[in-house]
Amino acid sequence: MRIRHEISFAWAVLVVVQALTLAGAVGLLARMTPAIGRIMTDNEYSIEAVETMLVEVGAPAHDEGARARFETALAAARANVTEPDEPERLDRIERAHAAAFEGNPIAREQVVGALRELSRINRRAMAEAAARASDLGRTGAWAAAVLGLVSIASAIGVARRLERRVVDPVESVAAAASAIGAGDVHRRCPARGPSEVVALGHGIEALRGRPTAEPPRERDERRLLLALLDGVSGAAFLVGPNGAILHANVEGTRALLEEPSVLAAIRAAWQDAPADWSHTPLPDGVSLVRAPAGLGMHPAAPSRA
Repeated sequence: MRIRHEISFAWAVLVVVQALTLAGAVGLLARMTPAIGRIMTDNEYSIEAVETMLVEVGAPAHDEGARARFETALAAARANVTEPDEPERLDRIERAHAAAFEGNPIAREQVVGALRELSRINRRAMAEAAARASDLGRTGAWAAAVLGLVSIASAIGVARRLERRVVDPVESVAAAASAIGAGDVHRRCPARGPSEVVALGHGIEALRGRPTAEPPRERDERRLLLALLDGVSGAAFLVGPNGAILHANVEGTRALLEEPSVLAAIRAAWQDAPADWSHTPLPDGVSLVRAPAGLGMHPAAPSRA
């Protein structure tokens, strides 16, 4: 899988989990609030109708509009039945309310008792609705907590996946490249992880196994230097900062091969410049050391004064 796809997958997982969390919370509140409001409103209407009927059934006998107001409230209560126990109480009120308004004390007692039961039924329904709302709220809180934990776990899992699939392979390739650059010829570059990292590892391995070619510029400079040395008469040598012989012309090479003591003479000339030997400093600590004439034919080490 490519690095871009790894990162896109990680972001997609996090976005989906967060979207599910938000949708769950919003759906829970959207379900809970209207249900509670409807239950409370319906039972409130029924209790208000019961209170009106209690007031009117106890009104003075000369109040001619009391019965009409009672029947209006009774019709409102019948139109707003929300509990299964309400119709039976409403039927008892319907049968006895006419006699109650005519002054029958037994009928009035029956009506008042039925109204009290009707009020208790609606209040009990309101209490049960409140309890259900409380339970639903606790359920919603736990659901939100679980979704939050899922979101955290998903984030940790995505981070671990990115670390395992992207970060670790990149760090391994970087460490291998540093070791190879430092001269560790036995170090191997791992090829695992996303396709880009695998391609990078294969490329480093290919470069590591390829023989190092001398740059064209350095090759040309070397040829020019050797040509200049060959143009110098007599044996000539280029000596490095540490006394090592870097290059020699043809006569110098012949002298080194024919007489081993020439090497000591060259180093002595590089350090002290004895008679008949010339020592010319060049840039970067390099020196041009020239031997006395005839060294290539009859090599002899110079005497140290």
